[in-house]
Amino acid sequence: MGKLKMTNYANYKKFVSIALTLCIVFSILSVNMVVAAEPGFVAETITLQPGSTARDINFNWYSDQTDNAASTVQIAKKVDMINGNFPEDKAITVYGTVGDASAGKSYHKAGVTGLEPNTQYVHRVSNDATTYSKIYTFKTGGTDDFQFIAVGDPQLTTGNQDSDSIHSADRTTTTRAGWANTLDLISQYFPDVSFMAGTGDQIDTSNSEIQYTYYFEPNCLSSLPVAPVVGNHEGTAGNFGWHFNVPNETPGSAFGNYWYTYNNALFVVLNTSPSPSASTINNYISAFDATLKAATEANPDVSWIFVQHHKSTASPASHQTDSDVLVWTPEIEALMDKYNVDFVLAGHDHIYSRSWFIQDHAKVEDVDYSANSVTNPQGTLYITMSTGSGLKYYDFRTSAPASPAWVTSIEGLYYEAATPFSGTLTGKPWYTNIGIQYKVPQFTVIDVTANSVTFNTYRTDTMESFDTYTVIKSAPAVVTLSGVADIVVGNDADYIVSVSGVDKLATVTLKFEVDGAYFNGKSFTGLNGFEVLGGVEWTSLGNDVWMGRVVLVNLNGGISSTGALDIFEMVFASNSNLLGTAEIRLVDAVLSGYDNADKAVYIDSLIVNNLVQTTIGQYFSVYDVNRDGVVDQLDLTVAQMFFMAKEGDANWATAKRADVNGDGRIDIEDSILILKNIVW
Repeated sequence: MGKLKMTNYANYKKFVSIALTLCIVFSILSVNMVVAAEPGFVAETITLQPGSTARDINFNWYSDQTDNAASTVQIAKKVDMINGNFPEDKAITVYGTVGDASAGKSYHKAGVTGLEPNTQYVHRVSNDATTYSKIYTFKTGGTDDFQFIAVGDPQLTTGNQDSDSIHSADRTTTTRAGWANTLDLISQYFPDVSFMAGTGDQIDTSNSEIQYTYYFEPNCLSSLPVAPVVGNHEGTAGNFGWHFNVPNETPGSAFGNYWYTYNNALFVVLNTSPSPSASTINNYISAFDATLKAATEANPDVSWIFVQHHKSTASPASHQTDSDVLVWTPEIEALMDKYNVDFVLAGHDHIYSRSWFIQDHAKVEDVDYSANSVTNPQGTLYITMSTGSGLKYYDFRTSAPASPAWVTSIEGLYYEAATPFSGTLTGKPWYTNIGIQYKVPQFTVIDVTANSVTFNTYRTDTMESFDTYTVIKSAPAVVTLSGVADIVVGNDADYIVSVSGVDKLATVTLKFEVDGAYFNGKSFTGLNGFEVLGGVEWTSLGNDVWMGRVVLVNLNGGISSTGALDIFEMVFASNSNLLGTAEIRLVDAVLSGYDNADKAVYIDSLIVNNLVQTTIGQYFSVYDVNRDGVVDQLDLTVAQMFFMAKEGDANWATAKRADVNGDGRIDIEDSILILKNIVW
């Protein structure tokens, strides 16, 4: 565990206290006084949401229900501003939609696409396309690595934090202040985050506009995109939809199912706020399946898949045995398995936990859990987020529910059982790896690269990173088949299997198909330290097609190579009387070797070229320019047609046959050589 550097934490607390006081005073002034003093249109609860991609952004804001004929956003590059004036002549204007929200208010939605990466933008909004708001700013992320924040359950109220909260005595303890402090720390220590991913319960009362006002109050939320989740405290009230403008929302039994991408990652948001029964769960799961299907089919090449939803199915605290969570759990896990989801971010239980990797409703055992990083794990990692405001905290569950029955195991884990068990639960649920209840607001910083995702979870009282975990996906080894494109009938054909990007490769099993009508096996040899173990095993597939299987072993502790490494050579003799095109196809490659602890492991691999087609033809003399089987005067005539052609000319692909001396040009010397080889 590590801490951010602070030279004097006492001074830091004093700074935070002053900053919070100023933040709250400024917020009150902005609500009660600035409206009259600020020229133009004053947008309320303005917020940004991610668009479909990292180059898109969605806007949402409130206004009074007067003169709201057109929702309008103007956006421009910040560099084009002169003397602080909005560069209207270089801005683009986007028109959106407007609708009735809470009493006396309208919501406005608009979206902008095709933004440039790593660019600061300025924007302003209007409810009538004439009078605009003050200028807001935001910055787009890059195209590669990025960082985002995950925050659980702010659940803003008009009251105080949990009485059990551990907080500094010299600062206020309302949830409003706790949320403002969390956002202030995020802005201060992580100013370059690309967006904030929620896990639901932004507010406590579904239709409370004052609670939404407190949620959007921190200044950073006018420039930091937020991807929200419908929690049970938002419920089915329309306020959530009035305040957020989410992309790619799919229809279903509940609203709030949507998806977005950011560079190499796909984020799928699901609405688990309802409380289904066994008889109604399928309606919700069908909607989730439709969202996941649409998202993954639209983005088949992403490196990572995250799911955000509210009711954690892998929490060690109070809600774990709620009847609705028990109904959600197997269905959610089955969907995560179906779509190969890497990570699930959830909330609801106001506690921090990180699961084992879970697949088929079981802990994945083939993972080294002793370190704070793992490479190429199977299954899904479930993270339960604590509260971002400090509203309330749930303790670890210690009592066994009456139904369904549970029992303790010898490892201190507990499982659902066929027979009733009553008593005190000791230990943690079977799915929990790490479970921590510090009773302070928390947030998680997530760094995403092409082949790794790192989670750092911070407590806001000390800014200590109390849980750090990295998941790595190493690039698969690349397997390639290569060979000759054409041979003369009766000659041998040579093919090579090579691999690249391997570390401690020790054993390889290859399966390949051969066109037996054209070829007979001649020799099969391991290369660069690999040996053929036991020869080639052949199986007839019918129609003169044969499958060969060969096992290659390296007896020197494995071999590593970043570049292409030849490991296997196949030589086939062509039949003496059959002309045509033969195929050699590599159908499977299974690689295994050793990890850093010298444990035997499989190595992910990808065959990038699995087919070589070889044309088997007759022998033609180099002087037989027209390929009619005889060198005669017609070959001289063809050479004359291309006289003075040279390599690089547009017709060289056809003309080069007349370059019989191979010097890259066709001249009198080629004609003389043809003449000398004419058969009269």
